[in-house]
Amino acid sequence: ELGHYFLQSNTNKDIFLRIQITQLDKETKPDEVEANLFAAALLMPAKLFLKYWKLSHDIDALSKIFAVTPAVVAFRLKTLDLS
Repeated sequence: ELGHYFLQSNTNKDIFLRIQITQLDKETKPDEVEANLFAAALLMPAKLFLKYWKLSHDIDALSKIFAVTPAVVAFRLKTLDLS
């Protein structure tokens, strides 16, 4: 939710909450898409993510390495055109 906080600083919201996180790639609202891309890049930098992906190709292992859910790893794979 940091993506919302930093990217949408013109809003008056103090709290950003995501209720559904299992289908990040199905999001259609532009501000949500932008925040999801930001968060994925922040939590899983491309160079480091690619290094670990080449070693294992294991979504569950990467989710533990980066401390994110497997759904977030799958989303990052799609953003990097790896799935």
